[in-house]
Amino acid sequence: MDMDARSRILEAAIREFAQYGYDGARL
Repeated sequence: MDMDARSRILEAAIREFAQYGYDGARL
C-alpha cells in the first residue's frame, strides 16, 4: 500500500472522528 494514500485515509478518519467520534463518545 502506498504511504501517501494510507496517510490520506488516516487523515480523513481522524477528521471524521474529530467531528462525529467526539460527540459519539460524549453520548
